[in-house]
Amino acid sequence: MSAAAGQPGWDASRSAGDHEFPAAASMLRPIEDRLREADETLAAIRTGDVDAIIVHGQTGPQVYTLENIDKTYRRLIEGVGEGALTLTP
Repeated sequence: MSAAAGQPGWDASRSAGDHEFPAAASMLRPIEDRLREADETLAAIRTGDVDAIIVHGQTGPQVYTLENIDKTYRRLIEGVGEGALTLTP
């Protein structure tokens, strides 16, 4: 049983560069790159390095925030020492 990238037992040095099957290795290289990117993306989500995710659906791009959208705004306003005012016509 083989393990995926980032999992115990997966050895990046023994990836698509294996010399026994060069044709298979060249086919696997893009798949390994996509797996590595997916692992890095999941790690960023898990560690809180991601604020939102954009999903391209049938109606166009949609933004999904991982926190309440007002939390960032609230932190900004709470950090202002003087005050803030919004005027509309």
